[in-house]
Amino acid sequence: MPSNSASELNLPIRGNLNLNGRKDLTTLPDNLHVGGTLDLVGCTGLTGLPENLHVGGGLYLVACTGLTTLPDNLHVGGNLALTFCTGLVRLPDNLNVGKDLFLGSCTSLTSLPDNLHVGGDLILAGCAALTRLPDNLQVGGDLDLAGCTSLTGLPDNLQVGGFLDLTDCKSLTRLPDNLHVDGFLDLTGCTGLTALPDNLHVGGDLVLSGCSGLTALPDNLHVGGDLDLAGRMGLDLTVLPDNMKVGGRIIH
Repeated sequence: MPSNSASELNLPIRGNLNLNGRKDLTTLPDNLHVGGTLDLVGCTGLTGLPENLHVGGGLYLVACTGLTTLPDNLHVGGNLALTFCTGLVRLPDNLNVGKDLFLGSCTSLTSLPDNLHVGGDLILAGCAALTRLPDNLQVGGDLDLAGCTSLTGLPDNLQVGGFLDLTDCKSLTRLPDNLHVDGFLDLTGCTGLTALPDNLHVGGDLVLSGCSGLTALPDNLHVGGDLDLAGRMGLDLTVLPDNMKVGGRIIH
């Protein structure tokens, strides 16, 4: 195999393909099909992936800093890990990831494609340039947006099957109406948030610590776990909605 190419691979590959740490690798062959896992962690010379890449298992591209985009028609049956891909600016439209999508610390990523569907967790912690999420985003597991300091809002019809972490999303000014989160909702340090939507349903704990802009709680608030109001500043606890339901403690 040439030092900077994988063009002589015998295709298709039914099992796993491990090219971990191949910093000299710059290209992969077109129409590559890998039945198992494709490991490209630390392949810093890789600037793109071939069209019609099909990976039956997980695709691991952690710290591929030369990667700027992903191809259309990308299929990943397992996890897709792009953590610390600091050059990544966009993802392909209609991306479908069967399990978890890891995009933590992708600091050049400003948005996600429409119709994105993630069967497991979506990890976007530390994506400081991310300004918006697509409409009709569906996340089967957890959605981690901690430290997404440029994010101003969340889309309508957002569905989160696990927890929703918005810690230190300081530019966040609104949450969608009728937001339903099956797990906990952490809004610690969301200083730009001035109100919560009516009919907010949180299956686990709701953490509002340090949300200094909040002055009231919404109607029909339902919290299955604890309601943490530490550092609530302007929130008047003498005036609480009559129809508020909290399954655990109210911490203040």
